[in-house]
Amino acid sequence: MKLIVTALLVLFSVQLIAQQPYRDDKKRWGISRDGDGGEKDSIIVRAQYDEIKSLDEYEFAKVFCGMQNDEWALITTNKIVAQQKYSSIIVPDFMPDFAVAYRDGYIDLIKVDTVGNTEFIIRGVQADAVYDGADYLSGYSDFVMTIKGETYGLINWMEGKEVLKANYTGIQSNLNEEVGKIAFIGSKETAHTFHNNKGEKIFEINSENAVQDVKEIVDGGFQLTSKGKKGTLHGFYYMPKKWFIPVEYDEFALIDNLPEAAIVKGKKGYGLYFEGKLILPCEYLAMEKGDKRGYIAIATDKKGRHYVTPEGKLVDL
Repeated sequence: MKLIVTALLVLFSVQLIAQQPYRDDKKRWGISRDGDGGEKDSIIVRAQYDEIKSLDEYEFAKVFCGMQNDEWALITTNKIVAQQKYSSIIVPDFMPDFAVAYRDGYIDLIKVDTVGNTEFIIRGVQADAVYDGADYLSGYSDFVMTIKGETYGLINWMEGKEVLKANYTGIQSNLNEEVGKIAFIGSKETAHTFHNNKGEKIFEINSENAVQDVKEIVDGGFQLTSKGKKGTLHGFYYMPKKWFIPVEYDEFALIDNLPEAAIVKGKKGYGLYFEGKLILPCEYLAMEKGDKRGYIAIATDKKGRHYVTPEGKLVDL
C-alpha cells in the first residue's frame, strides 16, 4: 500500500492538500483530494477497503484507518504499522496524538502526527481499555491507566513502558507531596504493593486499611497513612529489617527518630513497638521517651509511671 502526501507552498508555509475518503464503482473505499474519485480528483490511496474512517481531525490533515475482511489497519507510510490488523482502532479524547489499537485482549499504543506519520510507542499490552491517568493519579499526566476485566495497570506513554501490569483492583498515586521513592500504590484485596515511578516494587504489606499517603521519615522507613471511613490511621514499614506496624493507629511517633522504637495510640490508649513487635498493648494513659540507660520508654497507667525495657518489662520509677 502506498500513500502519497502532496504539499503546496503558499505564502512561505506548507499546507497539506485536503484528504477525503472516496468510493469507487465497486463500492470499495480509498482516499483522494476531493473525495469523489473523479477524473479531476487526485487519488492518494487507491480504493481497496470495505470501509474507511477518520480517527481524528486536524487543521490540514486527517488520520485514517481502513477495514478489510472485518479487520482494521492504520493507513500510513510506516509499513510495520500498516501491516498490523486490529479489531478496532480509536483515538482517545485525552490523547489526541495517539491511536489505541485493540486485538485479542491486547492493545498497541501508536503515535500519530498531523501529517499521518506513525510509530509504535508500546505493543502487546494486556488490556481491554485505557483511561486518562491524570483523572485517577494526581500529578502523573504522562501515565495511561489500563483495565483488564476488573483489574488495572499503568503505561508511561512518554517512555513507552508498561509500568504496572493490569493485576491490581485499585491503583493510586502517593498523595504525599514529597513523593520520594514511592509513586504508586497497587492494591488487591488486603495486599498493597508500593512502587517507584518506574514501576519497580519497593515493598509490600498486608493491611485491611488501604494506604493513600506514604512518607519516608527515616532512611528506609516509611510512615503509612490511611484516610477512610475509620478516619486517619497510621502505620510504619522499615525496609532493611522488614519491620511492619499495622496501619490502624490514631497516632504514631518514632522515639529519637530511630526505627527501632515507636509510640502508637489506639482507641484505648498508648502502646509501644520495638523492632516491629508490639511489646506494650494500647492501654496506657501516656507513653514517652525513656530517660535512663537500658530503658526505651516510660509508660503511665493508673498505678503510676514505669520504665519499659526492650523486652516490654515494666520497672516502677
